[in-house]
This record gives sequence, structure tokens and C-alpha cells, in this order.
Amino acid sequence: MANYVVYLSSTKLIYFYLVTYVIVILLEFITKAEPSHGDRGMQYRNSTKHLQTIFTGRCYDHCKDTKNDCPKDIDCTAVWDTFKQAFVMKNQSDISPESYKDFVQNAAITIPKNKALFWSRTKEDAFQFANVAGYVTLEKTLIGLLGDGLVWCGENDNSELAEECLDPFTNGTATGSFWNKMSETFARTASGEVQVLLNGSTGLAFNSSSTFGSVEVYSLDPNKVSTMNIWILYYFNGSDWVIKESCKGHSIEKLKDILTAKNITSSCTENNRKLIHIQCARFSNESIYELCLSGVSNIDMTFSTTTLLAIIIAIHKWFEELVLHS
Repeated sequence: MANYVVYLSSTKLIYFYLVTYVIVILLEFITKAEPSHGDRGMQYRNSTKHLQTIFTGRCYDHCKDTKNDCPKDIDCTAVWDTFKQAFVMKNQSDISPESYKDFVQNAAITIPKNKALFWSRTKEDAFQFANVAGYVTLEKTLIGLLGDGLVWCGENDNSELAEECLDPFTNGTATGSFWNKMSETFARTASGEVQVLLNGSTGLAFNSSSTFGSVEVYSLDPNKVSTMNIWILYYFNGSDWVIKESCKGHSIEKLKDILTAKNITSSCTENNRKLIHIQCARFSNESIYELCLSGVSNIDMTFSTTTLLAIIIAIHKWFEELVLHS
């Protein structure tokens, strides 16, 4: 009889492990954030009109201020030429990030120590926060500014720009490879304490297939970067703050493990006051604005992946205790 009880208990425990594992895998699949560049299908977009004029105009405008990150005596026409050479006379879907190596050398950037700010699914808020707090995003450097919001490509048998381009989020395209190379360059240039602003209101805050999760975090130089400050941003929907993952969440622990393996320390903060003010300033209705400013202390926690995983772990421990004492 005792052997039967042990067998039954072991069977139940194994069954519970399997069910728990399946639930966790499903949660990872369901809440997985946006797909990587190569998962969006072969869609096409028109290239940006007057690209050269916009590009060189941005270059001259940015570099006329000697406080910006431009190389001394920069030649914006030469920068355009090395940029264009990276993708003209080439297959649209076969552009390597290394094709932009000469462009990066011509438009070499510097980032003040402790001022690099990375972001993932928080672009506009990261830009505003950078302006308020004095940080630098990739798009505020010369190499990022020159390509921000633009689309471009070439063709095999033509030295001019093509009018119709593969979706820039497709792997190997001129635009997609540009951003991979610029993101890598930005990360390798960063030094001291660096910051990342992640979205805690949409599934997993740290998305390993995003540009930050697949390129930038792995490109950090541990000889130059000592610490990463992880800032989780929550979004206010007009009545409640939406929270899907906190600093104790599964994906944040994964990010911390990556940093630890690179010998980079980390800290994590949820919705600091400056971020809350940036969020709330968008609401013109005074009552909604006041409700928003009340901050995270009155937030109703949404049923998230983090919450469910915590429940699963608690049930697992309870079930294990039950079996061991049966």
C-alpha cells in the first residue's frame, strides 16, 4: 500500500511538472513581443523622396553646432557617398551590416560618459526623457539622426536609388542592416553607466528578438560599461496604469543574467517620477491628469505573465509539500 501511495504521488508530481512547463511555454509564446526584422514577410515600401537632400541637410544642420558629436572638419557630401556605396548596385535582400563600415568611420560619433540611453518599444518616451534628463539616444547622434524615419535601397544594375524597397524590417535590407550596424556602433561607444527604457505594459518588458535584445545588449563593451540602469515604463490608459511586468519579472531576470555574464552590474526601477510626468502631460483633462499623477501607488495590478508565474511557483511548492507528506 505504501509503495502504491509513493507511486501515485510521484505520478501526480510528474504530471504537475509537465502541466506547469506547458503553461510557461504557452505564456512565452502568447506574450512574445513584436517579431524580429525578418519575420514580417516580403512587403514593399516606397523609398523616401529627396533622400540625398534630407540626408545631407541633416548632416550640415547637426554639425554646424560644434557641441554635437560630429568629427572635426566633416564633409557631409563624402558621408553621403560612403552611405550610398553600402547598398547601390547590390541585391536588395543581400545587404550586410558591415556594408556600412566606411560610413561609420566617416561619421564617427562620441557619447558622453554615463549618458547613453537605449530603448525598446518606448521610442517617443525615450526621446522626451533624453531631452529632459540630458541623455543621448542613438537617434540623437549623427549616425542615428541621418537615417531616422527614412527608407532607402538600391538595385543590382543601377547606381541610383530604387523607388520601391523591401520592407525595412526584413533581414538583409539596406535600411534594416543600417540600423543593426548603427545600434551595434552606439552600444560599443557607450561607457560608464548606461540606461535602458523598457515597456512594462506589453507582455515581456525585455524582448530578446528586439534590436536592443539581440544586438545592443550583446555589443556593450564590459571594459567601458560598468552598470546598466533598467527603467521600466508603464502606460496610463486614461483610468488605470497598465502593468504586465515588473522588475522581478521573468524577462528582466533574463536581461540581468546576460549583463552578469558580461561582468556588467545592473539595477531596476519602475516608473520614476520624471517618467510619470512625461506620461501624464499628455492628458489635457484635469481630472485624468490628476489621477495619472497619483502614480503607481494606486495602480490596479493587471493579470500578467509575472503574476501567473508567481502563482504557478506558489502552487508548485504547495503541491510538492503535499506529496512529500502524503
